[in-house]
Amino acid sequence: MFRICKRLLAFSLAAVMLFTLNGCSFIDEQWDVLEAERNKTASSDAEIESTEEEATTTTEAAKEQNALEDFLNVDEYTLGARIDTPNGFYRVNFVDPGADGELASDASSDGEGIDEIDAILADDVTTEAGEDDIASDASNSEEADGAEGEATTEARTNDLAEPMTIESFMRSLPVKEDGAKTLYYTTSPKENQDAHCAVLNIPLDGRDLQQSASSMMRLYAEYFWTNKAYDDMKFPMVNGFTLDYDKWINGERATFSDSAIQWTPGSATGDSYDTLMDYLQFYFAYSNRTVLLTNSHEADINKVSVGDYLVNEDDGGLAMVVDVAEDVDGNRCFLLASGGTPGQDIEILLNDEHSNGDPWYYVSEIKDKIKTPEVSYSPDKLYHYNYSEASKDAKQAEE
Repeated sequence: MFRICKRLLAFSLAAVMLFTLNGCSFIDEQWDVLEAERNKTASSDAEIESTEEEATTTTEAAKEQNALEDFLNVDEYTLGARIDTPNGFYRVNFVDPGADGELASDASSDGEGIDEIDAILADDVTTEAGEDDIASDASNSEEADGAEGEATTEARTNDLAEPMTIESFMRSLPVKEDGAKTLYYTTSPKENQDAHCAVLNIPLDGRDLQQSASSMMRLYAEYFWTNKAYDDMKFPMVNGFTLDYDKWINGERATFSDSAIQWTPGSATGDSYDTLMDYLQFYFAYSNRTVLLTNSHEADINKVSVGDYLVNEDDGGLAMVVDVAEDVDGNRCFLLASGGTPGQDIEILLNDEHSNGDPWYYVSEIKDKIKTPEVSYSPDKLYHYNYSEASKDAKQAEE
């Protein structure tokens, strides 16, 4: 009997142990299932979070990449038509081509752009670097072959029925196709292609003459020439000699003799865009920033106007105001153009402090510096080239 009881007890203990072990195995199995599900869920959550983050990053990148499109009309080929004004701002002294030249408000702030602008453009021409017509110390360089390297622009004329305001002139400047690169005078692309929203399509000579200050004088000279304001085209050279365009088109040339310079007759006469280019290339070889500043007056950033230019006295950088817009409260914003050293195309600069692609510089945002993509300027270093008294009177009458 005792033996039977002992066997029953042993059997019971074995059964209890077996049940306990089976239970632990079951719990372990269930735990493994739960752990696998938890890991699967965590992995899915991580993938979803990663996908959402990637999508957000892509969206932000796309926004930043496409933000400038809010301001650009990529199929337009003049400065004023390519770049729209910000909402609520209207171009200062905007001339409506459909209103017989009368000043009008600019409707481009609604994003529609300018349908037309006073044109001084005709058929395409290609300007090639010719023989060097200046002194031997100005080096020659032939332009490279290839479509991108050609200094191609629209032929400009100064045979206008009515003179243009400087605002209308700057807005009529031709620009290269959207996405065009800024080129050096050698026709090689500039290293930094992220500084501009547009590039002016005006011929660049194959010599390293049109640098920072010369680029500003180039725009002034083309404006004066377009209006046949030859009284303003008496540009001083570094030695004090006045290079008079009126003499130039009448066949006289500045020549050197025993370190002195004088006018010598007998050269070709005529007034054409090519004549203007020859004149400017000679002038650029004997002018600099000091000459430009000496013949300019200070301007007020709060009354910024087209034709004003900024100077960085430390590195020689210059940037010209080529368009101005204003809101109903009189707050102004402006576009800047700049050349560079070595000689390069003239760029319409982006605003380095606007991540949304807005290229306009707002006076209300300016503190101690005006930061462009490559140079910073002090707002109190703003100047305007001195017009003749006759031109000042004409400009005031136009305004």
